[in-house]
Amino acid sequence: MSSQQLKIDYQQAFETDSGKRVLQDILSYCHVLEPLSGNIDTNSIIIREARRDVALTILQKLNWNEKDFITTVEGAAK
Repeated sequence: MSSQQLKIDYQQAFETDSGKRVLQDILSYCHVLEPLSGNIDTNSIIIREARRDVALTILQKLNWNEKDFITTVEGAAK
């Protein structure tokens, strides 16, 4: 599978209303905008950063810009 085809597949998967809701859930679950705070152990930090990396990889494959990201995050907060 080519990287171009994979990019198209990501876009098709997340462009529907259902896909957008799933993406919002992924961004929330992966703590994309939540800073680390409090007394957090090293393993928790590693796990959280790994989740965050997955979410950021999805956004990169979707070729999203800042406006797309903010719109999605605002939708997830509602």
